[in-house]
Amino acid sequence: MFRRMARLTPLLSIATVIVGAAAAVPLFAYCDAACWAQVNAHQQRVNAQHQQQHQQEQERIARDMQEAAAAAPPTPPVPGYKVYRKWGALAYSPSHGVWWQSSNWLKKNEAGKSALSHCSAQGGGTCQLMITYSNQCAAVARATDNGRHLPGMDSVNTGSSREEAQGNAIRSCGIDWGKSCSIIISSCSVNEVQRVN
Repeated sequence: MFRRMARLTPLLSIATVIVGAAAAVPLFAYCDAACWAQVNAHQQRVNAQHQQQHQQEQERIARDMQEAAAAAPPTPPVPGYKVYRKWGALAYSPSHGVWWQSSNWLKKNEAGKSALSHCSAQGGGTCQLMITYSNQCAAVARATDNGRHLPGMDSVNTGSSREEAQGNAIRSCGIDWGKSCSIIISSCSVNEVQRVN
């Protein structure tokens, strides 16, 4: 987003106007307060549009991940044993670009509430529940530029193991953002099987 917006101001700063046979005069010398107000208003509209597009993309990814998590098969029953299904969740703060996780809850809604609670307690601002999952692992990969993380350019994915979830997240991130990516958080919630006496 910022990369795209940055293309506007160089055009104003380096563009020139030739006045008769005089030397080139910088365009910004002729841009009064009303002119700059129009430029700023345009930048704000572009910024809002990019933010909306990014939010829609994050919501789409979250829906896809929720569907994938819901489709994960539970551990089949085994005679003489009881299976306790365990849930995990990931919450995200768009204003801070930070993720929080919860894991190994017996109820789906408790896992979600825990992740959101951790987010709010740490000053996450507006926190969003991005994914809940059961009997698997989830990971978040973030795009990087010359080793620097790019908050907001994140991708979530799941897997049967932590390594698989991380690998899936890295691949999704590369496809989503077209950049190198690294894992910023991962968590697992695996069903517990206990012998019945």
